[in-house]
Amino acid sequence: MTSPGDQPRFRRRATGIPGLDTLIHGGIIAGAVFIVQGPPGAGKTIMANQLCFHHAKEGGKALYVTLLAEAHDRLLWLMKEMTFYDPAMVPSNIYFISGCGCGCAPTALPWASAPLKNPASPRSAGTPPWSGCCSTSLGPRSSTPSPGGGGGRRLVVDGVDALTLTAVHPQRLGPFLTALINVLKEIGVTSIFTVKLTRLTSGPSVVSLGGLSALAENVILLRYQERAGRLHRLASVLKVGESAFDSAIREYTIGANGIEFATFAASAHPVATTADAGFPWDIAHD
Repeated sequence: MTSPGDQPRFRRRATGIPGLDTLIHGGIIAGAVFIVQGPPGAGKTIMANQLCFHHAKEGGKALYVTLLAEAHDRLLWLMKEMTFYDPAMVPSNIYFISGCGCGCAPTALPWASAPLKNPASPRSAGTPPWSGCCSTSLGPRSSTPSPGGGGGRRLVVDGVDALTLTAVHPQRLGPFLTALINVLKEIGVTSIFTVKLTRLTSGPSVVSLGGLSALAENVILLRYQERAGRLHRLASVLKVGESAFDSAIREYTIGANGIEFATFAASAHPVATTADAGFPWDIAHD
C-alpha cells in the first residue's frame, strides 16, 4: 500500500529556499495551496519570487499576478538585484501580470511594448507564452510529474488580501476563492498566495479571506520580534497537510541570495522568548 506522498501527484518538490524544505518536510506538494503571511517588509514577495524562479529553472511554468500597489515592472527591477533572478525565464517560463490598477504605462520592460487585446484588462508583461483559460494557460497537466521538481505549473497571487478592499461584492469573495482553488487543484496547478498581516510583531492578527487557510496544505507565518534595539525576522510553519512538520520557530535573513532560514531552531530561541513589548501598534493603513 502506497502513501499519498509516494503517488506522483502528491510528490514533494524542492522549494530552492535554503532551510525551508527542512521545515515542511521535503518541499511543496504538487497541486497544493501554499500561503505565506506576514507584515510589510517580512519577505513575502521575495519568497514567492524565489519559489517561482527555482521552479522555472527546473523546467516548470508560473503565472505571477501581483495585486500590490507596485506594478510588476518595478517589482522585477527590485528582484534583478537577487542572485536567483534570471531574465531568461521571463516571460518564457514566468509570466507577470499586474492587477494593482496603478495605470502606469507598460513600457518599462522590453517585452511590455505589445498592446493588450483588451485595454481595460489588467496590465501584463508582453504577449504570454500561453493562451486560453486557466485550465490550459499553463500547459497540459502531466499525470507523472518528473522527480526533483521539474515541470509542473504554478500560480502566484501576491497580495491576495487586496481583494477584500477592491471586491464589488465582498460577500462573494470566499466562495470565489474556494471555487478557484478547487479548479486549480483539479488541474494540478500549485497555488501560492501571499497575505499581508496588519501587526508588525507577533500577536493577534486575523485575515480570514473566506477561509482560505482552511483550504491550504501549507501555511507559513513570517513576523518580527524586537530584541536589544533590533528587529529580528522569525518564521513559523502553522500547517502542512498530509505530513508532520517542524513546529520550531526559526530566524531567517534576507540578503542578495533571497531568504535563508537558520539551520537550527535554537538560533531563534533567544529572540522568540523575548516579551513582545515593542511596536504593538496596528499598521493596517500603511
